[in-house]
Parts: sequence; structure tokens; C-alpha cells
Amino acid sequence: MLVSSTTTQQQESLRSAYMIIGKNSIYLPLNQSNIIQNLTNVYGIRDCGQQCLENDNCRTANYYKTGKVCSLFIEDSRRGQIALSTVADVLSLEQCVSGRSNICPQYAE
Repeated sequence: MLVSSTTTQQQESLRSAYMIIGKNSIYLPLNQSNIIQNLTNVYGIRDCGQQCLENDNCRTANYYKTGKVCSLFIEDSRRGQIALSTVADVLSLEQCVSGRSNICPQYAE
């Protein structure tokens, strides 16, 4: 799934990414200090992905379905571990070239 943030007057750069969703899994960071923040009242995995996309430091996120919490991480998902979970889904962002909204070259057919 290719997603991109929208540009606003306050936002200078456009960030595009290929989002990989791991259902029923949880990201376990290599270092707990690499969490950016926990967001509450996030209503769906797509909203969590959008929150990660809008944060220039976010590379991975956990979405906790029952609590509607989105945890943003600075780490790339390949740094930590991904484990099975019944309470969460993992979002991993593969960045495209900054300032471009076209499909990531590595995922083009």
C-alpha cells in the first residue's frame, strides 16, 4: 500500500512510503528508548499508519486494536523483532524518495 502525507502551510516536506502491515503481530524494539510516543484514541490501523507517516522520525508502529493505541518507533522494523500477537498489528514504513509521491522504485512492477 503506497501512502503519502498531504502538504499544508506548516508542513514543508512531503513524505511518501510503502506501508507493510503485519496482522496479529507486534513489534518488539531493540531498545525501549526508541519509542517516539503512544497515541490514544486512534481509530484503526490506517489512522495509525497516517500518524506514523506524518512523523518524520517514525519507521515502525504497533496498533493495539482493543485499546485504540498507536505506538510509534524510530527504529526500522528489521532492527527489533516481530512476534505473534492477538492484540496488535505492526506497520512498517519503507520510505520513498523525499518530495515525491510516485510509487517506490523498489516496489514498481
